[in-house]
Amino acid sequence: SISHRANAHWLTERLIFELALAPDGVSALSLTAPTHANCSPDKPCQPVDFASDNVARWQAAVARSLPSGGGQLCHDSSPNDGNPGNWACDGNGSLVIKLAWREVGKTGNWSRVYRNLQP
Repeated sequence: SISHRANAHWLTERLIFELALAPDGVSALSLTAPTHANCSPDKPCQPVDFASDNVARWQAAVARSLPSGGGQLCHDSSPNDGNPGNWACDGNGSLVIKLAWREVGKTGNWSRVYRNLQP
């Protein structure tokens, strides 16, 4: 639906903004298994932990916001593929944000949004 696609674009922009807060952390980030670091003003953390925490929280928000939805941050030369069960990230190409969801009541193709973070 149009509302799901708009929400997917908003979620993509949200992650771009959050990653910009810790650019040094993004370069050291484990793209396969981001973890919650529970960073807070009382418990500051390293840039990589901050970035990992943001990606993990973003993935949870995507799962809550889009039906059967998921999101992944990975290097991929063909970003308009994959789904929450198999992101099909080939490890080549740009760093990309990938989102996929399946509309309620539909069993066919996945709806997708992606955004390259590097040229």
